[in-house]
Amino acid sequence: MKIKILSCLIAMTGALLLSATNGFSFGTFGDNVNTECTPEVVYTGDCTLCHVSGDFPAATPEKTAYLAGGTTLTDTFCPTVTPPPAITWSACTPQQVGPFGDIVRIRLINCNIDPSNNRNGWLTLSPTGQAAMLETVLAAMNANAAIAIATDGTTDTQGYNFAIGVIYSK
Repeated sequence: MKIKILSCLIAMTGALLLSATNGFSFGTFGDNVNTECTPEVVYTGDCTLCHVSGDFPAATPEKTAYLAGGTTLTDTFCPTVTPPPAITWSACTPQQVGPFGDIVRIRLINCNIDPSNNRNGWLTLSPTGQAAMLETVLAAMNANAAIAIATDGTTDTQGYNFAIGVIYSK
């Protein structure tokens, strides 16, 4: 009788180990993906990152990418991060300010780097901070002083570069 009980216990333990091994064969998946995608945390314990409901034993494109590793893994799981545009500062003399509809454009001369995107010296003040930048430009013009103007390559609908920052030394 003891042998039968022992045999049943061994059989049940073996079945349990086999099911646990199959069920958790991708148990380190989350840690590996998060390590590859650092500093992003992609896997938060949600199996739907790779599975749709009920397809756990099926091969999915995500499982294939995980097993392939390398750039296949990172291209599949890691979010694409677009770096912010580079900011360029130019030293210029403000020559003219003018409204153009709801926006304000300024014309610059004598720039060490042309921030106007070859638009005859004109660029648009960004709507964000426009009032403060206009005040700075007008103060520099009244003081007959040069300004430093920041651009990041973004443009208005007509292709004029946006000025995103303006400073001058009093």
